Amino acid sequence: REATLITHGGTFHSADILSTVLLGKLFDKVVLYRTNEISRRMYFRKDAIIINVGFGEFDPHNPEDKPCRPNGISYRAPGLIWKKFGYDIIIKQTKIHDIFIIEEIFNSIEKKLIIPVDYFDTKNILREKHSIDSIDINKIISCFNPNWDDTQSFDEAFIDATYFMEVVFDKYLSRVISKIKARDIVEKAIDYSQDGLMFLPKFVPWLDSLLISKNPKAESIQFVIYPSLRSEGYNWQCIPLFSGSNIYRKNVPVCWRGLHGFQLRQVTGVPTATFCHHSGYLGGAKTLQDTIAFARKAINS
Repeated sequence: REATLITHGGTFHSADILSTVLLGKLFDKVVLYRTNEISRRMYFRKDAIIINVGFGEFDPHNPEDKPCRPNGISYRAPGLIWKKFGYDIIIKQTKIHDIFIIEEIFNSIEKKLIIPVDYFDTKNILREKHSIDSIDINKIISCFNPNWDDTQSFDEAFIDATYFMEVVFDKYLSRVISKIKARDIVEKAIDYSQDGLMFLPKFVPWLDSLLISKNPKAESIQFVIYPSLRSEGYNWQCIPLFSGSNIYRKNVPVCWRGLHGFQLRQVTGVPTATFCHHSGYLGGAKTLQDTIAFARKAINS
């Protein structure tokens, strides 16, 4: 009831984090509520902003409404928020009112931060290559150096940057170790795989382990099925030809892509089908039986 910002639960991406940060810069108080169930009552609230879920103004997943930049990169949640509120955020944070300076700041942040995050969120559906000038870890650390008009010393800034890098290092180290620990689980799942389907009773990072596996059965796997990380039910996911590839061993029918709920159930004949991502690489259903049937329909399509 108190929430001013509503987004999906479960796993999150840079688009979700950046959207939250942007709205936190705009409003004096943000109460975040993460959920995967958006009711009509919640959707029509006037005192809350809903992002990346619910097919609202800041959810770009609606297949009938895909705002796009001239360069072909779609507006995702951060881009939509920045497009609408960017000038207001700049004015509030900087107290600058010169429209030319504001526009320069707006364009710089759009190019260096907003577009790279939007692009990352759409890379599965973009086939053409784009040259993205992103703020990578090196540029982020450079941003910690004091500006000419800062009062902070370089030594103080060095300590701040060290704290930040320590968090990044610890998180990345933990992620690498976690992937290594998951290899035995993935290998067992490969052994048990049948008819191009691999099942994971619990989600673990599986892609790298599957692609480097020496098990001959690994090459014949076309879909991985695992419990959903965002809601009840299960997901199927396509297997890319290699890590980072947007080309898959098996593509799902184009007519499934971007559909949710009733529309998707009509097209697929899967009684509890919940969604198919607009790029076609991911989908799901409420039951394991239906998710397996969903993936098998894709294999046989």
